[in-house]
Amino acid sequence: PWLHRVAMNLFGESEFTIRIPTTVCYVLAIVVSYFLGREFAGPTFGGLVALMTAWHPSALPEVMFARCYGVTLLLSALCFLFAVKWYRFPYRYQGVIGWTVTSIALIWTHYLNAAVVLATMAVMAWRVRVNRRSTLLLLASTMCLLWTISPLYSPLLRMSAWGKYFAFQASVSVFEII
Repeated sequence: PWLHRVAMNLFGESEFTIRIPTTVCYVLAIVVSYFLGREFAGPTFGGLVALMTAWHPSALPEVMFARCYGVTLLLSALCFLFAVKWYRFPYRYQGVIGWTVTSIALIWTHYLNAAVVLATMAVMAWRVRVNRRSTLLLLASTMCLLWTISPLYSPLLRMSAWGKYFAFQASVSVFEII
């Protein structure tokens, strides 16, 4: 919401203005995806990853709704990029700090983004277990993450308690919905 407020303050209130932040984040996610792919296997692979991000059939329609999905896509790409940097160079602080900041922002953007954070954290826990300094960096990063998202604990507990009133279709299996 604060990105939308900034856009509206700069460009006035309109439908176009409300869509600017998520669209910009989507375009930036494509760029970050290129750098992520390049980290893995060079510039050609980076271009393919960026192309797949740009042409993903679910990405653009969701971004066009002016929701948080463009921001989520950008932060997820950054989270993965920093995780790769941390994985490759466990002694450098750039990956640790970048992963921690983007993980915090991901969870604050939408609580379901915790799955991305937990997945990258599991990989990092496996990787850094070989060295005490790396393990301490992971623990410090995790403690910082848990502390900064602590204001979200209470609302998440309320949501789990009130879930039956949200009109979720608990009797329908996930496979039937898909």
